[in-house]
Amino acid sequence: MGEAIGVAGSAVGIISLGIQTAQGILWYYRAWKDQDDDISRMCSSLHNLTETLKVLLDTIAPPATFGKSVKGSVENNINTFHGTLKKLEYELEKLKDAELPKPGARSMIRRHVRRACYPFREATLVKIQGDISEARSNLGSALDILGLCVYLVYRYSPAKAKLIRVFSDEISGIRRQVNIIVRWQKDQETQKIVNWLSPLNSWLKQADISNQRQPGTGQWLLDDPVFLEWVKGNKESLWCRGMPGVGKTVLTSAVIEFLEKDLPIPDIGLAFIYCNYKERLLQKIEYFAGTIARQLVEQRPAITDEVRELYEEHCGKGTRLSCAEYLGLLQSLAKGCSEVYIIVDALDECIDKDEESIWSYLLTKLKASVPNLHLFCTSRHISDVGGSLVSSTHIEIRASDADIEAYVQEQIKSKNRLLGFCREDAALQDEVLAAVRLKSRGMFLAAQLHVESLAKKQNLRAVRKALNELPEKLDSIYHEAMERIRQQSTEDSTLASRVLSWIVYAVRPLQLTEIQHAVAVNDIEPGDRSISKDSLISQSIIINACAGMIKVDEESNIIRLIHYTTQEYFERSGLVHFPNAQRNIGVTCLKYLSLGVFDEGYCRTDRLYEHRLKANPLLDYAARNWGSHIREESEQTIQALALEFLLDDSKVSSSTQVLLTGKYLYPGYSQEPPRNIRGVHYVAYFGLIDIMAKLLLVKDGVDPDSRDTDGQTPLLWAARNGHEAVVKLLFVKYGVNPDPEAINGRTPLSRAAENGHEAVVELLLAKDGVDLNSKDSGGQTPLSWAAIHGHGPVVELLLAHDGVDPDPRDSGGRTPLSWAARNGHEEVVKLLLTKDGVDPDSRDVYGGTPLLWATVNGHELVVKLLLAKDGVDSDSKDNGGQTPLLWAARNGHEPVLKLLLRKDGINPDSKDNDGQTPLSCAAGSGHELV
Repeated sequence: MGEAIGVAGSAVGIISLGIQTAQGILWYYRAWKDQDDDISRMCSSLHNLTETLKVLLDTIAPPATFGKSVKGSVENNINTFHGTLKKLEYELEKLKDAELPKPGARSMIRRHVRRACYPFREATLVKIQGDISEARSNLGSALDILGLCVYLVYRYSPAKAKLIRVFSDEISGIRRQVNIIVRWQKDQETQKIVNWLSPLNSWLKQADISNQRQPGTGQWLLDDPVFLEWVKGNKESLWCRGMPGVGKTVLTSAVIEFLEKDLPIPDIGLAFIYCNYKERLLQKIEYFAGTIARQLVEQRPAITDEVRELYEEHCGKGTRLSCAEYLGLLQSLAKGCSEVYIIVDALDECIDKDEESIWSYLLTKLKASVPNLHLFCTSRHISDVGGSLVSSTHIEIRASDADIEAYVQEQIKSKNRLLGFCREDAALQDEVLAAVRLKSRGMFLAAQLHVESLAKKQNLRAVRKALNELPEKLDSIYHEAMERIRQQSTEDSTLASRVLSWIVYAVRPLQLTEIQHAVAVNDIEPGDRSISKDSLISQSIIINACAGMIKVDEESNIIRLIHYTTQEYFERSGLVHFPNAQRNIGVTCLKYLSLGVFDEGYCRTDRLYEHRLKANPLLDYAARNWGSHIREESEQTIQALALEFLLDDSKVSSSTQVLLTGKYLYPGYSQEPPRNIRGVHYVAYFGLIDIMAKLLLVKDGVDPDSRDTDGQTPLLWAARNGHEAVVKLLFVKYGVNPDPEAINGRTPLSRAAENGHEAVVELLLAKDGVDLNSKDSGGQTPLSWAAIHGHGPVVELLLAHDGVDPDPRDSGGRTPLSWAARNGHEEVVKLLLTKDGVDPDSRDVYGGTPLLWATVNGHELVVKLLLAKDGVDSDSKDNGGQTPLLWAARNGHEPVLKLLLRKDGINPDSKDNDGQTPLSCAAGSGHELV
């Protein structure tokens, strides 16, 4: 603990001035009655800012037990806040000059007249709201740093702890030991490492969802004896299931908040995942394991040597951790935690029948790797995930009548027209509460849509009539909402249709600014080089036009359908509501990519690249996805639009730089994509066969064998992505080189094998001149790549060719069998073990054998196969003197350990180069069962 040092008086003065300024602006706007929603929201934000400043002042004004580094960081952040405060001061001075009518006259000013005056213009309100958000953001780091005292103060002063929790709630996402994280954010190397583990900042999502929860709702779950038993550790897994729309995700946010702020247990590890149907293609084992690992790493005092070594090993090769490596890392990180709580929300949104085995594997491995694990899952009523949750305790998620009523009351308050009707007729609110509660059948989602419908009515009679006709089934509720959309003005109805079709058919979640630019493309005029700000439609207009079917996350600015069931509704009826959605989205993307602002081509610096993305928000989505949306389209006008774009090398260069640039920020990251990519490469990437055929017929000549600066040809791109028809076209009609080698040594066969494209591999194997054993810069052959990724059918195809070497060694001395064993690919291991010429006990440069690598990662079935094979030394030592048994003990793989101990010739007391035995390793790693 540091000595008692007070924060500088200048910082205290800045916070005091901030309180006065915020209160002055708040007083002015609250003086007006019948506030619009945006004014009410701004006032609420001002009030929250004021309260946050008061708590901060209360914390820093008296001398406190802060170390000098904490004191300095707090003062620096408050000084940063001072710059934003000046903007708010300026607005306050302008408000003082604006005449405030006498009280009796205020109600007589018509709203549309009022909105034309300075203080009520949308631009003014947006600017003030932006200044407020900037102020809160600038204060965030100061609050984070002070947040380090939460646990200590909790022990010594509960009253002060309560105050600190107040501003922790205000800056959503503050976490245990956040002072450490703030310092990390200034450490670029650390940020690179955590972003490499996972690019996902889960706390932004938590903040968005937590903000939606009505105070007091969901307390029944936190008080449930079954839940409390799970928190204490008496239940390993808790599976909460419920029907759609009952508030499972919001309850999950309450659980996370409880564990993060109110659980009086030191040194816990907390990680959570909000599954999202829109990100299903991304949400694989590595995605989830990486997300969990990042959160646990961020809670450590510093980056561990193990994490840094893994980063350095992979970063040089441009690779990520394998699933086995992630699980090993999670096991190691868990050792530094007293308990580990992992929360998975909406499990049903990211799995289908084909993925149950994957999820079963992940959940089973988590339980095996993390002995102090508390697992919490929510979902609809689905069958057990491959048996992995069969022993879980269950709680049925439901929305109580009291929670529904509280929610509806808050919804009514936010709807000025409906609120006015309730004030006009005192009995109406009770009627609304009763009818909505009854017709919602315990679903917050239905209640929200019912209130949205009632809020559009124009008189009391219409409201009461609607109360008697409220539908009960979600499909009927959605159908009614779509009818309301169609009954709007043509402009609003068309806007809603465009926005909804983008949200439904986009391949990833979109931010509001992306949607705004997408809609604005329709208003492009000749000569426009970019989308002008005055052509963007405001958030409030977009929300109102969509009749309650969408929402915008406050923290991430992502625009979404209000629920997963809304997506399911449109998947069933989308062709009726949006018959040309894919075509229209593809055309919009092409028009956007063809704007004159992209004539400059490839950005030469990270700064210029980032400026381009920021100034043109739809660029990222359009560049990565235009081809996917028009793949099935054969309309001549669309193909003509595509050809015009593809023949413009500068625009193609601008777009493909975005396409091939990763999300991980480090110096020079935007300069890694190759240059000289032509339209023919771009079309091959997407596999657009009709457009490719027309592009190659252009009179000026488009070279079907052209190379980018990385030496990649269109054939290589088509093979890499599995586009069989394009590969055939390039072979049959244009006779391209079937085996072009890129500068890193990769060939079309190597890329197709890596990605498991069986049909393309067959085509390439049938061509003369293809080197079946070509080695890339890492010494890996097509067979090596297929084995690494577990593509059994491709391995079988390659092994069937006499010219394929079944046992090549890469630069690290690893063979295909070694890679398959390391990654747990049982089918591939079986295929290789039956092939003559494969050494089942080969050693790599580290002295590791296939058996040792399978043991390190706990692949029981692979270990069993290898132990049954003649010639495998079950007690071999690597360069560090470590045997398979020692590795199994160190990593806590009990089933593998049992297999090894049954084998003759195993020395249970063997020592490695440091004198460690299997027993000492197991004890040192905390594996009591081993």
